[in-house]
Parts: sequence; C-alpha cells; structure tokens
Amino acid sequence: MAIEDADEARAALQLFKLEPTPERMSRITATAFIAGGESVAPNWASMRALRSTR
Repeated sequence: MAIEDADEARAALQLFKLEPTPERMSRITATAFIAGGESVAPNWASMRALRSTR
C-alpha cells in the first residue's frame, strides 16, 4: 500500500496497529521511480507496484 501523504500513511499504520517507524514511513511514501539525469530506474525500496506501464 503506497500513499503519498505522510499523515495518511501514519493513519494507515495506526489502523493496522503498526508503529510508524521512519523506515516504514519512507517505504510507504517513496516514489515508484528514481530519476538520475537522463535515466530513470525503479525504486526497489518503494511499496508501489513496479511494473511496466507501456
């Protein structure tokens, strides 16, 4: 479950009775891709679906 808003991510963790640790929060709110100059790579630390959109 990937969520962009930190407050919503914190609420989701509380709903599932999980502590909102910095690691959990960063994985939930991470972007799907990492851009570096001209290249774009999947963000493997993200909880977003890593699939081709083409």
